[in-house]
Amino acid sequence: MAEILPYPLNLDPYVLVSEIEVFPDNLSEATDIAETINHQIGGVRALPPGKIKKVYEQKLRIFIAIAVSSAVVAVLVGGLSILNTMMMSVSERTKEIGLKKAVGASNSDILKEFIAEAGIIGTIGGIAGLTLGGLTIHLMNMTIFNRGIIVFDITPRLVVLIFIFAVALGIIAGLIPAWTASKRNPIEALRAD
Repeated sequence: MAEILPYPLNLDPYVLVSEIEVFPDNLSEATDIAETINHQIGGVRALPPGKIKKVYEQKLRIFIAIAVSSAVVAVLVGGLSILNTMMMSVSERTKEIGLKKAVGASNSDILKEFIAEAGIIGTIGGIAGLTLGGLTIHLMNMTIFNRGIIVFDITPRLVVLIFIFAVALGIIAGLIPAWTASKRNPIEALRAD
């Protein structure tokens, strides 16, 4: 009979259907119903709610592990980028540092200046990261919104925490270059090429 139907309705039902969800009236019977289906119907695997929950929890753990490892890599790359930028800034401004110290700038003044600069780089990176991340999350949510699921939610608290973290990362990554700049001897700095 199925042969007379138009394509794709004339295909084997096992090709068309990969999953059927059964919702019993009494949820406490779900495990028994799954076992009955597994025993009475060949070629079918029914999962009770407990096993489905474990499958989703396992998938969620894998997703969290990937997300956390990606975040760690991003933090390392971001911190090293700021560190490199600040080290280059210190080396390129050696004479400027020497001149500032020669006219009376203290070590703490130089330290504060370079830490502030690192904080600004962290701030700009945080704003750019939040913008790009927010856009990516919005696009991902819009892609699967038709299924009625929102995977990621951006809360004001999350935005504030990410922004504070980005600024703190910039400041921490800038501490070594700032310390190096503040300890420069003004005479040697003025003589540097």
